[in-house]
Amino acid sequence: MLKSVYEKWEELRKGVINPNDNYIAAYYLGTKSITNLFFALNQEKMSAYIEFTKEVLAEFYIPNIKGMKIEVISADFINPNKKYIKIENDTDNNEIFIAFTSSLADVLVDSKSYYDVYEEFKNVVKEYKDYFSNPNHSLSKIEEQGLCAELLELARMIEVKGENALLNWQGPSKNKRDFVFDKSALEVKSTSSQINTSITISNENQLDINYPYNLGKLFLTVYVFEDTDSGVNVISCANTVLELLKSASLRDSFKISLLKLKVDINEYKPKYNFSLQKNVYYEVTNDFPKITKGSIQGEICNVCYRIKVDGLQGFIVGQEDVYEQL
Repeated sequence: MLKSVYEKWEELRKGVINPNDNYIAAYYLGTKSITNLFFALNQEKMSAYIEFTKEVLAEFYIPNIKGMKIEVISADFINPNKKYIKIENDTDNNEIFIAFTSSLADVLVDSKSYYDVYEEFKNVVKEYKDYFSNPNHSLSKIEEQGLCAELLELARMIEVKGENALLNWQGPSKNKRDFVFDKSALEVKSTSSQINTSITISNENQLDINYPYNLGKLFLTVYVFEDTDSGVNVISCANTVLELLKSASLRDSFKISLLKLKVDINEYKPKYNFSLQKNVYYEVTNDFPKITKGSIQGEICNVCYRIKVDGLQGFIVGQEDVYEQL
């Protein structure tokens, strides 16, 4: 598993000997990305650098965002033959900036052209600009319900597998399964209907065991909620996870993951409460009803579909069996 952005920033911070010096480190995006991403500390100011060719970057408009200073620069200390978009944290809130750079890293991993890099960068800036303009903006009911399900599952996993299970939670990262292990993964879904229960699968890769590589094992868990005036909510579920995390570093990492989802655990006010009715685990085998890239024509993409849960009885497995194989 790639080192998390939070871990990389911690590694950089711990390597500082003289705060007045400039410390910089590359964040590994994997082999698919066309660009490189760097993190830097200078007099305790945090900055990120996105690499471009000089010719390409000259064509792009550079957006701005309150709380961050964004500019195009040459950086001979990195590579004199490249140009960079430099994003500097211009506030005292390092957690938000780490969340921003983590969101940036998520979308740059698969960027195949500098135009893709630029578009993804603009999208992340817009996302955080919207958040800064209204930090108390509420998630939708579906978003709060889905996050409650993930956090309840995270709490269970920490209780069984230990607090380092937090590092396997990938829910805040876009286009990733909710829990990812070396050779297995778990996808979390939720619904508030107990009659004709169905769940939404957001793309053709989500239940594909062979995407992005042969996982070996893929599991699905479905949380069935009922709307209620009391019960659990986003903040109560988040606090349950926090209580299970004894490591200060993991607690900070968890709070930053929530910020990526635009939930400040100290400020967010949930609008919805849920009562958990049941929770069922399924193994996604070759016979599991699903749409995958291999089952459709190559020109078709971004397929969204629904699965009736009542028809999945033959794939039910126990939680203990699932956790043993994760």
